[in-house]
Amino acid sequence: QVIVKIYSEDDSSKTISIDGQTTVEQLSSILIKKYRHAPSKSWSIVEEWENIRMERLMEEHLLVMDELKKRSHDQDHRLWFVNIEHKYDVFKNEQVLYLCSFRHFGSFFLMKDSYNPECSGHLYLRPANKKSWKKLHFVLRASGLYYSLKGKLNKPSDLTCLHNMSDVDIYTSLKGWDHEFKAPTQFGFALKYPGIKYFLCADDAKTLQNWVDNLRIVKVKILKN
Repeated sequence: QVIVKIYSEDDSSKTISIDGQTTVEQLSSILIKKYRHAPSKSWSIVEEWENIRMERLMEEHLLVMDELKKRSHDQDHRLWFVNIEHKYDVFKNEQVLYLCSFRHFGSFFLMKDSYNPECSGHLYLRPANKKSWKKLHFVLRASGLYYSLKGKLNKPSDLTCLHNMSDVDIYTSLKGWDHEFKAPTQFGFALKYPGIKYFLCADDAKTLQNWVDNLRIVKVKILKN
């Protein structure tokens, strides 16, 4: 067992003992009881990565200890217990199934096999080992995230796979992120597996949210399969 420190929105903190089988959902339930909150699926565990000004929502099926092992000792990480009212809105449509007692993944959302999320448009890309940003056309499919060096897609061969989205963590930007990385906009996200490989950013908050929501859907679809 290990002791983890979790911070709350009021800047208080709790230390919780967990083992290798403790899921994010179970950790949230423990904290709900300790803080005497009303039970709600909106209570969430968020990992903040301070030195790169990014954070990620930890999905409920994840094993907390496995996620902690991904950290490097020189990185400034914190876990936060926060209320995110709309975290599952993206899954609330007729093509999504909510399984309240799925044995291996807890209370989690899984798509019907027929649902294949797609979104496309331009994003700015910066590989982690580079310092310059490039505006590219991106397409997200159930098989992964693709980009094209051409402005218009005429055939499938125009697309290059950036990542197939298996075993990847999705981080979104915090205030000051754009200054830290000299990004074209403040609306950024990153793909981490296990280290940060790519930084991306969108033109506005709505576009960013659309990409992040659909990336989450692809990850859940991969998990189901």
